Amino acid sequence: MSLAGIEIGAGIDIGNGIRIGNFPVGVSFTVNPGDITFYENFYGGYSSASSTGFTSDPGNNTGNGLAYNVSPGLYNAVLAVYSAAGLDTGQSYAWNVAWTTGGTSVVRVGNTGTVNQLVFAPIDTTFSNWQTAWQTAFYGTPTQTGTFTFPATFTLYSPATTQGGFASWC
Repeated sequence: MSLAGIEIGAGIDIGNGIRIGNFPVGVSFTVNPGDITFYENFYGGYSSASSTGFTSDPGNNTGNGLAYNVSPGLYNAVLAVYSAAGLDTGQSYAWNVAWTTGGTSVVRVGNTGTVNQLVFAPIDTTFSNWQTAWQTAFYGTPTQTGTFTFPATFTLYSPATTQGGFASWC
């Protein structure tokens, strides 16, 4: 059965039927260069970062994230995604990401404890313990190395996987 963008069956598909501004509400969100401004490189590990993307260097770990100031519209859309998925905004989670360069990865996304800020850290999923206890997942998991460019679409990793046991990188 389908009602204006809502499909009722094995689950609920919000589709494109519900939006906040230009942002759809569901289990994904898109980060565009116009919605973000680079803020801070926490603890190093990235050789470049801007609103168009970043480069993660070898030897980095997911405890070292890149903080971005984000537009209120994007921040509210991300909070709406957390709410729609039943996620705790006090946690960071793993997200499947489709990058504008055509590549995909899994990225840890959380916040700094400041409104309108998000932190990103690409996860090297070849590391066997990336989904384990927070000490290992947060500090012991290497980042995926490479250059990542925006826009990028973030879709919640399933099953929802917390990364770090908390959201803040402070």
